[in-house]
Amino acid sequence: MNNQPITDSDSTIEMIIAKERLRQAHHSFNLAFVTTAAYVFISFAGVGLVLLGKAD
Repeated sequence: MNNQPITDSDSTIEMIIAKERLRQAHHSFNLAFVTTAAYVFISFAGVGLVLLGKAD
């Protein structure tokens, strides 16, 4: 364990890293959400086509 005190510059760097990780997690979640929504839409469209008899 490192018992040295945390300096302001170390704290700033850690805060920047934490914010970047949070930004990346936010973008990953948004991408997963949009992808899931697209697949749901495509699935419902396919089911609709099958029920209408338009799918070959």
